[in-house]
Amino acid sequence: MNSHAAVSNSQMQSQAGTPRVQEQARIAAPQAIGAGRVWAGYAIVAGMVLGAVSLFTLVPLVCLWLASLITGSSSAGVILALFSVPLAMVLVGSELGRLDRLHARVTRRPGGRRIAPAYRRGVTDTRNSNSTTVLEGVMVASVVIAGGIYLAWFFLLAGSPLPA
Repeated sequence: MNSHAAVSNSQMQSQAGTPRVQEQARIAAPQAIGAGRVWAGYAIVAGMVLGAVSLFTLVPLVCLWLASLITGSSSAGVILALFSVPLAMVLVGSELGRLDRLHARVTRRPGGRRIAPAYRRGVTDTRNSNSTTVLEGVMVASVVIAGGIYLAWFFLLAGSPLPA
């Protein structure tokens, strides 16, 4: 054993109680969770799936419908929808983020950790774990499925727009 390894080993033993080392140990050691927490995690993921699907379908439709009920003219309804649809989508998206943080707490998985911006990653000593959250997976899957449905409709069901 060289002196550098001995110093590093003694430094690691002296730093064992620091919050950073404790956080790394907590992330490295998976904890067993009960069956109730597992089922609660599944229910939260189901809520995230419903929220992700409704984010681009139900939310705009409801906003357009409400705008048509509130306003008397179509131009005022369109203007109201231009403001209400993005606002409603931001609200639903923030609730999806809250569900993701709740899922991380219920299943005792590390999640919601802040990652340093790209311009600061070179000067910080934090390591990027490149771990994805459940919400990221749900959102990517919903976009891929929606794109596949759109392509199937466009090529198989829409028919030709050209005159016969």
